[in-house]
Amino acid sequence: MGGGGKKTVGYWYKLKLLFGLCQGPVDEFVQWDVDDATAWAGVVTSNGSIWIHAENLFGGEDEQGGIEGEAEIMFGREDQQLNPWLPPNLGAAHSAYRGLVSVLFKGGRWSAFTPYPKSPSFVLRRIKEGWQDGVCWYPEKVKILLDKDASEVVSGFRSVSWSLPCIDMQGSFCTVPGDSEDRFTLNGTGATIFQVGLRISGSVETKYYSGGFPMPGAPSFIKGGTGSGSILPNHNVYRLEISNPPATYHLNYTPNFESSRLILDGAPLNVEVASNATVRLQALTIDGLQDAPSQWLTARVESLDAKVPLVGMNAAHILYDSITHESMGAEPISVIDDASFRAAADVFFEEGMGLCPIYDPDKESIEQYQQRICDAAGAVLVQGMDGRYRLNVPRGKYVLDELPVLTDDDVLDWAEEPATMDNACNQLFVKYFDPVENAIGTTPALQSLGAIQAFGSVVSEKEDRSGEVANVDLALKIGARNLRAKATSLRKFDLTTTPVARTWSPGSYFRLQAPKRGIADMVCLMGEKRGGTLKSGAITFSCSEDVYSQPNSVYVGTEPGGKPPSTAPTVSPHQVAMEVPYVVLVSQLSAADLAQLSSDVSFLLAASAPPTVGQYFRLMAQAGGAEYSYRGRGDWCASAALVEEAGYRTESFTLTDPLDLGSVAVGDIALVGAEICRVDAIDAAAMTLTLGRACADTVPHLHAPGARVLFLTDFATDTTEYVGGDTVHAKLLTRGASALTDLADAQDLVVEMEDRQARPYPPADVHINGELYPEDVVGDAVLSWAHRDRVAQADQLVDTGMASIGPEPGTTYTVTVYDAASGALVVSYPDLVGASFTVPAGQLVERNRVLLSSRRDGLDSWQSVELLFRRVYQLDFSISAWRGANNSTASLVFTTEAEGVEWSIDQGVLPAGMSLNTTAGRIEGIPLGGAPGYYPIRVKGQDAAGNVGFAETEIALSTMRSSFPMQTGYQEAGGRTVAVSSSNLPVLDPTQSPYAGGASVRFNGTGLRQELEASLGTADFSVAMWIRPDAAPSDTYARLFQIGPNTTNGGLYLRREQLTNPMQVGLDVFTGGNYVRLFNDAVLALAENRLPNSAWSHLAISRRGGVARIFKDGRLVDESTLPAAAVNLSQTALALASNTTLTAERLMAGFAGVEVHAGAAVYWEPFTPPVKPSDFPARLLEMPALPIALVRGRAYGPYSLHFKRGTEASPVTWSATGLPPGVTLDVDQTGSDSTLGGTPS
Repeated sequence: MGGGGKKTVGYWYKLKLLFGLCQGPVDEFVQWDVDDATAWAGVVTSNGSIWIHAENLFGGEDEQGGIEGEAEIMFGREDQQLNPWLPPNLGAAHSAYRGLVSVLFKGGRWSAFTPYPKSPSFVLRRIKEGWQDGVCWYPEKVKILLDKDASEVVSGFRSVSWSLPCIDMQGSFCTVPGDSEDRFTLNGTGATIFQVGLRISGSVETKYYSGGFPMPGAPSFIKGGTGSGSILPNHNVYRLEISNPPATYHLNYTPNFESSRLILDGAPLNVEVASNATVRLQALTIDGLQDAPSQWLTARVESLDAKVPLVGMNAAHILYDSITHESMGAEPISVIDDASFRAAADVFFEEGMGLCPIYDPDKESIEQYQQRICDAAGAVLVQGMDGRYRLNVPRGKYVLDELPVLTDDDVLDWAEEPATMDNACNQLFVKYFDPVENAIGTTPALQSLGAIQAFGSVVSEKEDRSGEVANVDLALKIGARNLRAKATSLRKFDLTTTPVARTWSPGSYFRLQAPKRGIADMVCLMGEKRGGTLKSGAITFSCSEDVYSQPNSVYVGTEPGGKPPSTAPTVSPHQVAMEVPYVVLVSQLSAADLAQLSSDVSFLLAASAPPTVGQYFRLMAQAGGAEYSYRGRGDWCASAALVEEAGYRTESFTLTDPLDLGSVAVGDIALVGAEICRVDAIDAAAMTLTLGRACADTVPHLHAPGARVLFLTDFATDTTEYVGGDTVHAKLLTRGASALTDLADAQDLVVEMEDRQARPYPPADVHINGELYPEDVVGDAVLSWAHRDRVAQADQLVDTGMASIGPEPGTTYTVTVYDAASGALVVSYPDLVGASFTVPAGQLVERNRVLLSSRRDGLDSWQSVELLFRRVYQLDFSISAWRGANNSTASLVFTTEAEGVEWSIDQGVLPAGMSLNTTAGRIEGIPLGGAPGYYPIRVKGQDAAGNVGFAETEIALSTMRSSFPMQTGYQEAGGRTVAVSSSNLPVLDPTQSPYAGGASVRFNGTGLRQELEASLGTADFSVAMWIRPDAAPSDTYARLFQIGPNTTNGGLYLRREQLTNPMQVGLDVFTGGNYVRLFNDAVLALAENRLPNSAWSHLAISRRGGVARIFKDGRLVDESTLPAAAVNLSQTALALASNTTLTAERLMAGFAGVEVHAGAAVYWEPFTPPVKPSDFPARLLEMPALPIALVRGRAYGPYSLHFKRGTEASPVTWSATGLPPGVTLDVDQTGSDSTLGGTPS
């Protein structure tokens, strides 16, 4: 890259040319091609000018230029005068050129950068013009439409103009003679809408725009309906009006009073015109005045976006014209057998036999020309004995009984050619020439499959009809007709007959009835005929069987025509222009050039995704109001759209609307908006993309779904050296095969040059209080970031999440705080060093916009990191923990001094049955069948001022294997059978309880046993109880509780340590045939850890994972690791105050609140012991002391066991199964109580 002035690298040819095309006049001038590329297409029907705007036809100034300039079409009619432009420009030796179609090119540009001028060709249409005496014969059938894609043929397009001379000057005004209008009306039906390109030129007064129409762009053309908008100044309205579809374009309106005169020089205007529309260019006077000087306006037809229809002349008309025209046959019309010609014309019109021949008298005679037409049309032109020309069209359409008959008696001499297939053809190709496309084509192979099978091989021929046939459909029909004759074994005869055949003509049918020669009745077609002599009068002619009928359908496949896709270049909707960043510049310049580059030098870069049609783009640019000039060429870059929204640090995306993704490689630059990213992974098939975000001199941005990604696989650069402060306007012009998009249609890409390549890189990976882009910041805002070094990173794409590099020497940082609501500056902290800074909470407002940028040598980073957040203060609150079992009432209370707090679960999920009371500040409910385990949650509290706080807790949820609240008795949860000893019963002691107003069960050398629902297994668990040891001695190693029989693997034993007093406890597990001691006896022996006599103590033992803990009165006493072999506690027999046999190791003590929890260690951290039974599952049954002694399997005397519904239980439905004979269940009618009793029999 670098500066420099303009250099001349080539030249345009400017030519003045006069072309003589053919004998005139003709109907229409429809197309002008140069070097096989169309420079102009439309319809011109009379002498007039066209303007060719095809300056990019051969690649423009990138390659070999194009064609641009004014041309005049002259049809050579009888009243044509000498063109006044010719003598002064091309010499005096010129005539009016009547009878000659000529084209005058008036000195415009004609190609460039080439050693030879490009060769032109022209497409003309002669149908009804140029006939002898100016009268077309049988005009209704002369024109045959050959293009099945064209719905109608339209002519009448031309340029329109008017001028208003200034007369009778009155100061700065002059009068006008009145309204002026130029119009044309097209001759179609209205079924086709054409896209017409106009060029508007002129010098007109302006009218100020004040509303009523869409705001004009450039040029100042306003499209309106029937209204006229503002009428200031109060003079004339100049407009273009189209009747169908209705549209009015006002040509002298401007959006302001900048000038009273509007100069238009070929300003483009694209309009829609129906094929029957009237187009009017109008000057409508308002007050009879106009601004001086004289005004004029022209609307030139530049282009017509419609396929030029392919039209042929009826073959009968071609032959008629060749006989009668003075330049050809020059025969009088009277020698034409009009009836036969009309009949032939009708057949040809029905068949679509429209031909496009050229007659060159230097290359063929008129007879040869006529024979070509007859061969193509399948016709026979003969001159009868009366001297009149007849045209026969043998198509097999005859009435048998009306045909003349030739018999054996009429035949004087008979010769029959042998019917062989030696020279037969069974496959035929036909060549044709499309004059509109200027292309020779060949039909697909036409085959006679029967003839191929009979002959045993393919015999192919090619028939050249390129001098007559213009499209493939007609060529196929002609080929099929001729193949039938070539592939059929015909009987052919040379006959000499009596004068009976003297009036028959070649191409006519007759019946041959010659039984002597084996022919009963055969229809024959007369061929060449030779008349008799005066001496004999015999007639000699050839004939054959009839096979020459024209097929209406040909079953050979051709690709469907359809309208070909437009080759006109289009504008890409996805393009960008920007100042070249350092990361690109360093890859484009050598180290020496980069070192010499001044810090205030800037360059322009442009990129574009491919448009619908286009080969590449030309970068045009201007600065300071200068003209746009060519600055470089660029190829299309790959592109796609993002499906998802992109957050600041989102890296993975799904793509849609892909364009050339196959060219993208890992490591390429991806531009999303103004953010430079790095391609880390791309799958064009799966449409997925991974990006490294915010590389080089850019910071992370948010991007909406549908945001466009431009992969800078290709781009164009402008080597002009701009300086900081320059405003550059760029436009990207699409290069097509033979055209360039117009400058006025291109998007105006505005780039402000800001010394981007010299600016330091912004900081990266910015956090506030350790978080990425938080929405709320509590207290001070501690900003931290990673350094970046422009020079050290060079051409490497380092994304925002990577570790620090640098910084570049001399770099400082600036933190600026704005009020996001008002935009006002709050505080700025410049000249910071390091990689962090704290903004005190006092310097923050409610809603903050903080910018973090870098600075070096007086230049700030090109982009700043933007942080948007709300300042909030810490809301202090605490939250209790909850540990319990399913179906028990839960409540976790939040404690805070703040008012009006709204609570929410910030993280975690509550067990089923529990919910958050968002206003009261508690979690409450009854867990219903939730999975046992741990539920960590984080609660968020936010008051009305926006202050926010968080607290974390854990819910431990278990399944209760057994519970004995023992408030007014003891129970077995779930109604299972309880077995007790026969010698003595544990007794209810209403005088002793750890609960206010409660009771307990006292064991006095007795025990209680039950079966758990399931073993504790390998899951976490807790066993807890209130215990009050007696002072009286107990058994040695008396059990507090035991799970599993003695010396059974998988058992757990909490025991009294011998006869210690106060009681020291110990915990064993039985595994591998041995007792394994848990916990440290020395710790358990400490006075504070012993259980005092005659006083209530709360004990809890828990396992979590492989660790066991023991608590006394909620205080952690000791912790022990469980042996691996003791993990599975597989036993289910539970005994209290005894071993499971209830016969030994008995403890004298009171018990209350016994709990066995499975699935979670509900007692794991220090806790406050429960103070009421309702802390546990609602009691289902209340059982008073048994009235009689029971021995397992036997009872003495009658008994009665009374059940009472617990006060906290739901209504109970009572039932009993497995009762012995004589024992019944008596249910109270209220459903509250029930009695089980009777005498077992």
